[in-house]
Amino acid sequence: MEVEPGLGILFVSAAGARTNRVAETAQAGVPPSFDKVRKQAKAGWSVERMRRETGASPEQRKIFYLQLYKALF
Repeated sequence: MEVEPGLGILFVSAAGARTNRVAETAQAGVPPSFDKVRKQAKAGWSVERMRRETGASPEQRKIFYLQLYKALF
């Protein structure tokens, strides 16, 4: 048995959240596998992280990642 988790957020309804999740991730109406989404997220994060770290001091990186962490919650 294989489990493929998915997450959709909409503060109005569960059905709306499901619709958003499928619309944002599905190709030809088929949701991607968890591994595919994880690889895409990791690749995207690596690109963004490299953009942000260019020329930043360790203290600046610490502040950036702390604020990014807070923004995600």
